[in-house]
Amino acid sequence: MVLWRGGGSELMYVVENGYGCVYLWDGDVPVACRYIHEVLSDLETTIGDIVRSVNDRTDEYDWEGLACEMRLRMHEHERYIEYFEKRLSLTYADARILAMHFTGMGPEAIARNLSLDVSVVSAAFDRIMDAYRDSGIIVDDTIYTNNPFSYY
Repeated sequence: MVLWRGGGSELMYVVENGYGCVYLWDGDVPVACRYIHEVLSDLETTIGDIVRSVNDRTDEYDWEGLACEMRLRMHEHERYIEYFEKRLSLTYADARILAMHFTGMGPEAIARNLSLDVSVVSAAFDRIMDAYRDSGIIVDDTIYTNNPFSYY
């Protein structure tokens, strides 16, 4: 569902693998992502209200403001790369993919963002899961949290 368009950018709500995310696209490249739970909390609304607003074409939400905020924070995940490198003994490339995934980006979006083939990102996810298994860290992705790093 397209929430907003402007200046070659697009804000889009997507549901994949049971998780809802809002992606900021520049042309055909997803440059930032936020979990819908975070967006709904910030806007103090529900997904039903957002869907009604989009369907009725009312401007109840500051989508352009959200897009600007996402653009400002689009590299925020980079602060976790070194942590993942050390904690899971990952390469920089794999740690970067994992850090991007923690923002909500799925493999296809990460591949587009980094100009990689999705098979490269899938192979990285396999290595990441092996690293988790080898480290003894239990991964339960059925639990949603705004701050996944608090569990480490």
